Amino acid sequence: MHPRRIHGAALAALLLLAAAPPVRAQYLTRPERDWESIETAHFRLHFPAEMRGWVLPVAERMESYAAAVNALVGNAPAARVTVMVEDPGNVSNGFAVPLLEAPVIFLWPTPPSPTPGFGQHRGWGEVLAVHEYGHVAHLTIPSRNPAERLLWRLLPARVGPVARKSPAWVIEGYATYLEGRLTGSGRPHSVGRAAVMRQWALEGRLPTYAQLDGATTYLGGSMRYLVGSAFLEWLAERKGEASLDHLWRRMSARQRRSFAEAFRGVYGAGPDDLYGAFFTEVMAKALEGRRQLQAAGIVEGELVQKLAWGTGEPALSRDGERVAVVLRTPSQPSRLAIWSSHDDGRDSASAGARARRVARMLERDPLDVAPFDSFPPPRRALQMLYAVGGRGHENPRWFADNARLLVSRDEPLGDGAVRPDLFIWDTRNGHVQRVTHGAGIRWGDPSPDGTRAAAVRCDAGSCGLVLVDLGSGRWTPIAPGSPTVTWHRPRWSPDGRRIAASVQRDGRWWTYVVDAATGSARPVDPGDGANRHSPSWTPEGTLVVVSERGGVANLELLDPESNVPRTLTRVLGSVAAPDVGPRGDIWYLALHAKGYDVRRLPLHQALANGADPVVALDARLAPAAVEPPDVGRSFTAHAVAGPQSYGAGPRAWRVLPGASLGPDGDMVSLMAANVDPVGRLSAVAQGGVGSRGAWRGGSLAAALRLWPVRLEASGWHVEQAPSRQAAGRLAASDIDARLSGAGLAARFDRDRGGGRYSLRAGGSLARLDAGALAGASRAMGFAEMHAAVEWSRRGIVARPQLRAQVAQGETGGDSWRRGWATVALALGGTPLPLRAEATIGATTAADAGTPGRAFEQFAVGGGDPPFLDGAYLGQRVAIPAVPVGLASGRRLGLVKLSTRIAGAQPYAIWVAAGDSLTRFQRVLGVEREWDVPTIGFARLPGVRA
Repeated sequence: MHPRRIHGAALAALLLLAAAPPVRAQYLTRPERDWESIETAHFRLHFPAEMRGWVLPVAERMESYAAAVNALVGNAPAARVTVMVEDPGNVSNGFAVPLLEAPVIFLWPTPPSPTPGFGQHRGWGEVLAVHEYGHVAHLTIPSRNPAERLLWRLLPARVGPVARKSPAWVIEGYATYLEGRLTGSGRPHSVGRAAVMRQWALEGRLPTYAQLDGATTYLGGSMRYLVGSAFLEWLAERKGEASLDHLWRRMSARQRRSFAEAFRGVYGAGPDDLYGAFFTEVMAKALEGRRQLQAAGIVEGELVQKLAWGTGEPALSRDGERVAVVLRTPSQPSRLAIWSSHDDGRDSASAGARARRVARMLERDPLDVAPFDSFPPPRRALQMLYAVGGRGHENPRWFADNARLLVSRDEPLGDGAVRPDLFIWDTRNGHVQRVTHGAGIRWGDPSPDGTRAAAVRCDAGSCGLVLVDLGSGRWTPIAPGSPTVTWHRPRWSPDGRRIAASVQRDGRWWTYVVDAATGSARPVDPGDGANRHSPSWTPEGTLVVVSERGGVANLELLDPESNVPRTLTRVLGSVAAPDVGPRGDIWYLALHAKGYDVRRLPLHQALANGADPVVALDARLAPAAVEPPDVGRSFTAHAVAGPQSYGAGPRAWRVLPGASLGPDGDMVSLMAANVDPVGRLSAVAQGGVGSRGAWRGGSLAAALRLWPVRLEASGWHVEQAPSRQAAGRLAASDIDARLSGAGLAARFDRDRGGGRYSLRAGGSLARLDAGALAGASRAMGFAEMHAAVEWSRRGIVARPQLRAQVAQGETGGDSWRRGWATVALALGGTPLPLRAEATIGATTAADAGTPGRAFEQFAVGGGDPPFLDGAYLGQRVAIPAVPVGLASGRRLGLVKLSTRIAGAQPYAIWVAAGDSLTRFQRVLGVEREWDVPTIGFARLPGVRA
């Protein structure tokens, strides 16, 4: 059997199931940093001091954002909202935790690139804050049902009826709807959303209502934002914007209703029925858009390779012979492939082999039919650069020697955060050399002489243009970014004197040219207000850019001297990421419903055929065309006090009930946790009662994270009688014990990408009652380490690991020493992940005259002690599926093989303990673990189940 561990904590309607060990690491924040706080009437913002420049404009407008959102939603949260600003991954994101008693918004300040998932904006902080606060205002609408209100007051965390009942497309679609209505920008007003709606409809791949919340297809997770917001706009247009407020009111009414029932009462039909009508209308509009574009003539060049998922930007070598492309799949890390830019002979050989196979097939069965494929055959990679530790290599750019590429790869900083850094891949010998360290630099493009790179550095919410010395890794700013100015994707001119780059500012994307020597920058803009980004130089010194003129992203030739544009393509969907070769061939990405294809368009052919004039899709075709422009609300800035030092932060309590059921006995428990949002100082008090064989008692544990070294203190009074456990008497009465004591430990963790390690040391003093030991003293100290490295080759990832502990102490006057070590090897990137581990251990031998040493013998079975740190009882070897005492003695041997299927871990264990390791017992089982770190901003301590 396998025991069930239950420890409840409702968080966004989810009960966390665990019996909590002492306080664990913090989630998403780095408490040891210099944190500051700002308070307004309805918000409390916490952030690292270096992000003050990004946070202040947001803080000054949070009350204005809230007032506008509250008026549109028809609700304001009753509790003060905590706003956390941190940058763990240097990516664009955010989320909300809509607890009624303690709502939280988390903002990641790094601004987005121009992609279908994001549109243009006046400032990333504005659109992100409006979107995430929209979640809080919407999902904290309280229930008006008295019985529901009473029930939820009795639970550890309270979640409102709209949050509980709404499908994901409503939750994300409505926040996106608010984003567009109030800012006049973001996804609802983007060319990207219109392209997705149009292209997916034309390919028959718009999600059905049942698929709307899914995430298994390309951009599937984005459909709840893109299609969800468009469907809500469609509903509001037909029934009035007040109908959305009526929907929320019916969902939170005194009379209980499901979402579908509430929806039907407002709109007269079910959501699936009306979505069908919306689906049909979008299809009709997409077809009309295609008719308009086809009437003028589609211009899209040649399909080079039919691909799926998020293909990376193609990069042509300087001699035009090879092209580098990042290939992605939904289940594996990305890989960087090198193709020939033309038929290199090996593709011809593959085609010949296919032809011979078909000929043999028809010879054996003349009535069979030869296969037909309308797409080019798969290109064979000349070389491949695989991910390291699951971190792929992105943004490849060739050096002038046509052999080396500059790439970026995310690397851990060691404190829990990651940042992109630059690397040089030499395709001649496969060597990858690191250039920068912890710099947050991406989009590097080598200069023609190969000594420098123009790149983008994102730090504290601002992305600026920098020059990187490729020999030393040192970087210098050339064009700074700000919370409202974002640089993206620089490219050197052929003569090495200028740099072209994209810039997001003043509510749209621009193309700029920067003097590499002086840093002076000027826009290349025809003055028509269209977004233009992702420039690439032609050999003649003009620019090929992505232009959104006319409401469709197309390639455009732009003269940096005269600012005169000339459209090169006319596509149905969208283009991205052009790169121009030395012979004028433009390689670019073309969006389709399964991802991005790679296409090629000779510049001379595009100029000869022409795609002018631009076909501007009728705005009435929205959402299959771009929504009419909207200036958006103007949000007033209000002066704020501070910032103030965060100190120990505001304190909050959370009370969590729990239970443990297993072969050693049953136990119910109660936990009270006191935490701060950042996780600097956390304290957990817990106690439990139950059967004699189970752990019972109570403890108080605290952790302080002001420095890289974390301090942990705990005190406890616990007891367990394994000889009286429910599954029968397997354990000797020597280990039945009542233990009262206190412990202190220090821990240091570091993650360096290719390797990570954790060092921990501590000790405890305790009073012990166990068998012949009555009121005996127990003093012990320990040191332990956990180290892991990671190797990868051709997508297969190997992770060797080592865990070890040594301990020494005195129990009841008997001195002892103990040690154990576990070596493990985990393999990933295989059809099934595999893990093998082996543990050996030894402790001082005991005899009839040394009861203290008898207590320190290894005992196998049962779960981890729930009320004290397992390091203080290192002789207990947890196997929750079997009773305590399955094996015991001075020596320990254990081998475990496991895999992971759908989140569960089937395993086989062979274990032996005693004076000699001759009798191994086998345990087969399936388990699932939850290991949740401290989530201070949600008032949750770390739990493990």
